Amino acid sequence: MIGRGLASCNAPGVAVPRAAPHLHDIRRTTAPTLHPGTMIDQPLALAAAIAGITALAFWLDRRFAWARKAGATLLVIAFGAILSNLGLVAPASPVYGAITGPVTSLAIVWLLLAVDLRDLRAAGPRMLGAFTIASVATVIGAIIATRTFADAFPSEAWKLAGVLTGTYIGGSLNFVAVGRELGLPDTLFTAATAADNVVTALWMAATLMLPVWLDRFYPAGGLAGQRPMARPGGSVGEPRDSGTGQPALVPAGAALDVAAPDGATAAREVARGGEIDAAAVSRGTEDDEAAARRPSGDDRDAPGSHGADGEDAAAAEHPFFGAASLRLLDVALLLALGFALLVAADAVAARIPAIPAVLWLTTFALAVAQLPAVRRLSGAMQLGTLALHFFFAVIGIGSRVAEIARVGPEIFYFTAMVVAVHGVLIYGGARMARLDVATASVASQAAVGGPSSALALAAAREWPALVLPGTVAGLLGYAVGNYLGFGVAYLMRAWVGG
Repeated sequence: MIGRGLASCNAPGVAVPRAAPHLHDIRRTTAPTLHPGTMIDQPLALAAAIAGITALAFWLDRRFAWARKAGATLLVIAFGAILSNLGLVAPASPVYGAITGPVTSLAIVWLLLAVDLRDLRAAGPRMLGAFTIASVATVIGAIIATRTFADAFPSEAWKLAGVLTGTYIGGSLNFVAVGRELGLPDTLFTAATAADNVVTALWMAATLMLPVWLDRFYPAGGLAGQRPMARPGGSVGEPRDSGTGQPALVPAGAALDVAAPDGATAAREVARGGEIDAAAVSRGTEDDEAAARRPSGDDRDAPGSHGADGEDAAAAEHPFFGAASLRLLDVALLLALGFALLVAADAVAARIPAIPAVLWLTTFALAVAQLPAVRRLSGAMQLGTLALHFFFAVIGIGSRVAEIARVGPEIFYFTAMVVAVHGVLIYGGARMARLDVATASVASQAAVGGPSSALALAAAREWPALVLPGTVAGLLGYAVGNYLGFGVAYLMRAWVGG
């Protein structure tokens, strides 16, 4: 069930109880108890440690370029692993059960509440077609990788197939949702996260260069004659129509200043990839202050950089640290709505156990997110991002260096094969479908790297007409990633066993 989180996973390292502690159980503890190894095992002290390393990861990401390259997600996993491997925190605690259970489920709900399916109209048929090819390419890549490395992961290959399918179509929330429900062990979770970061960075570099080399083999589409985005003073200006020289028509609210996308949410992919609140992009003027630069559940490839001299300006551009309005009533409503959806999903899953509870949760959250009253609530992305990083801290605590080392390089090869097959098929499929190479590249990044990676690629290659469609395609991946991830996982379990 959703509220139980990883209770039934039997993962090594972190023993997760079946029920989360009551609040009064945590508050009764007034001081930590230190064991001979200086181990903190009291719930309140553990909760403080998890919150502390999460805040530290965000601060480092904000302050230092090296930390920004790693991303807050990978940092918080690393900090959790350091605490665990040094024996500073208990290997089992009710706090872990609370975080991997209801807290993570709430994170999934809140992040999905940012999905506005009306934005699909802004993507256009070419981008949607390219993203469909990209998604199918990911599925085929996962199947081939599972068959290839089935012997290396005899009981877990099918789980890896589902997790990587979800994350290479959607994003971090799909990675977490599928991996948690399937019971992916903590060691594999951490190893897959590290491999994903490396492979996704390599694929970003590839999609930056491949259009240059392959452009002559593809039809021009609507982009060949498009004038690059003007850059007065080093910023990204408005696109212009190649025929008239006038400003190009762009959907309302789709500002193209990539360093600080007005009405968009540049997000960074935790362990996974960057995501963007593209719903705000197409809504545009509904609530500019609340929509601008709201952080998402992932932490990679956010455009822009900052150094010591420009820290304040850079903080405003960073997706985690830009100003966003929060209203107390909205936060209260989001909490109530999140818990209500968890209860509803568990109740339906109890009656229809053949369908995982998280799929019911995904369906209900997506449906509720389309209600106008829910779309007006602010703070869902912030709450979801923070809660998801608590989950990554617990994953880090459950990671033992010796156990991760035993996983071996096969996890990297598995991940790389999924993306390599994806790459061959997306570019080959786009050529057969007579799609231009730019659309294929951005669609691929929307799937593999997430919405902010798609935005970064479109900006770097000066394809302004693909900024909004790529963002929306990445958001679509959020909506379908869980369904396809579970579908591939169960298909491969029936095929290769596990």
